[in-house]
Amino acid sequence: MHGWIEAASRAMEEHAGPDGASAAAVAVLAGGAMETAVVSRPGVSPAFSADARFLVYSLTKSFIAAAALRLVAAGELELDAPAGRWIPAVPLPDSVTLRHLLQHTSGLGDYGALPEYHAAVRRGSKPWSDAEFLRRTGSCVPLFAPGTSWAYSNVGYMLVRRVLEAARSATLARVLDAEVLQPLGLRRTSVVEHAAELDGLAFGPSRYLGDGEPVPVAGRYDPAWIATGVVASTAEEVARFYHALLGDDFLPPALAAEMRKPVVLGPVPGRPVARAGYGLGLQVDIGAVPGPVYGHTGAGPGASASACHLRDGPAPVTVVALSNGEDVPQVEWMATEALNAVSRC
Repeated sequence: MHGWIEAASRAMEEHAGPDGASAAAVAVLAGGAMETAVVSRPGVSPAFSADARFLVYSLTKSFIAAAALRLVAAGELELDAPAGRWIPAVPLPDSVTLRHLLQHTSGLGDYGALPEYHAAVRRGSKPWSDAEFLRRTGSCVPLFAPGTSWAYSNVGYMLVRRVLEAARSATLARVLDAEVLQPLGLRRTSVVEHAAELDGLAFGPSRYLGDGEPVPVAGRYDPAWIATGVVASTAEEVARFYHALLGDDFLPPALAAEMRKPVVLGPVPGRPVARAGYGLGLQVDIGAVPGPVYGHTGAGPGASASACHLRDGPAPVTVVALSNGEDVPQVEWMATEALNAVSRC
């Protein structure tokens, strides 16, 4: 695996922007061998180690999808049944299925484009309830016929969370623990629900929270603003998760194939993605060489994350980068260049 640290370091420097990271914890898992390191920009003394815990933000969608598919495999959920069957109090049309929610083809709106959402987060306001998120984003009225188009929707994954909680009569934390974390032995991975739990996590200063001025994250941010739920973990444990998820044993083969099957989206300018697609909780680079690359990215106050997995080649390779910046392209380039360095060996 020689050379991946240099590749990640070079990518960090070449793709640094005003919201970029000064350091990142990176894990590489090739076959059964794991390597980790802290990569930093020249002259920077990182404030965290390679085993630091970060909020992984939208990488949480892969954890949620994994749990949902485990419940499908157990016969507790149905992928192509109306999702509203499990959450009858939510006014969700019968045309919206669990598959649609997992693949962002439901047509449901998203709060990421709402100025009032970002203003409330920056003010430190009390997080909205699920009902308020729904009201602010259109109250479950699809923007298009479900299954006919694609639009990223955090609200859709908020409803997947609700489906999981209803199916098990348990919190998301308990569902993920039972279906994902315990089976994979991920002891330093957990759902973060309260602002006090941010203490001890790795963050850089947040220009987002400071509306352009860098400010600390802990003490200013409430993770309940992430309506989907959010996981904290280490680079090593996230790598072990994706390596298992995209292997051959965690899900039944037919469901694993459904998870990897993407809706084709196209190129993404400025990002290391040749031809983007989205499966069930997985981003896919369909045009990557020597084969499709699966994973996810995420970003929020004070941190960003990227995971990528290559199944083709002599041995499967997974790379995860968790950074102290708010720049998704930078952390994606870091993970991708490290993956390329390892896959060429």
